[in-house]
Amino acid sequence: MRNGRWSVNQPIPFLGDDATPIEEVDKFYNFWYNFKSWREFPDDDEYDLEQAESREHKRWMERQNIKLQEKAKKVEYARVRTLVDNAYKKDPRIQRRKEEEKAEKQRRKEAKYLAKKIQEEEAARAAEEERKRKEEEAKKAAEAALNQKKLKEKEKKLLRKEKTRLRTLAAPVIATKDFGLSEDDVEGACASLDMERLKQLCDNMDGKDAAEKARLLSSALIKRKFLERRKEN
Repeated sequence: MRNGRWSVNQPIPFLGDDATPIEEVDKFYNFWYNFKSWREFPDDDEYDLEQAESREHKRWMERQNIKLQEKAKKVEYARVRTLVDNAYKKDPRIQRRKEEEKAEKQRRKEAKYLAKKIQEEEAARAAEEERKRKEEEAKKAAEAALNQKKLKEKEKKLLRKEKTRLRTLAAPVIATKDFGLSEDDVEGACASLDMERLKQLCDNMDGKDAAEKARLLSSALIKRKFLERRKEN
């Protein structure tokens, strides 16, 4: 209040108390940190203008007095600034806000750390799930490939069995040489007929006499040649 009497800007703000809103506290310190004083310091004038010996001497003394006044004002502003600085540093309201800001900063830091940790954990979990998924897919693919291999081996085994069966069933027909069929015809049928047709042919020939076997074999060969020409066309 004592320093406020020299303020250019009036009225001056009050210090307030612990219940004063922080916005008003900030206005108070903003006022004093930008304090403008009209105070003059006549006692600091070193030169008495009435003692001037000439006009030039008087002007020189005036300039010197201005410099001394400016120096005195700088000292005064430094004094007020020190007063405001000390008040600001020890003001419990300012200290409380700094503590709150520090706590909020720490909270944001912890929240950021926690969010990053959760993100990393989610990324690690997603990577692990992706690894397991690929591992499971690879396992299923391997099992499917193995089953396919076993199936093909089984089909080959059955195909070999049916080929052997056809050769056995056709042996009497070829041996008589009365039906115009040879081993090459039988091998051609073995090579060209798929598993289903080869088995059907063997089932049809099983238990039949030589003539019927020859007819069935010839019919299968004719049908095979017809299908081959159709594919070529």
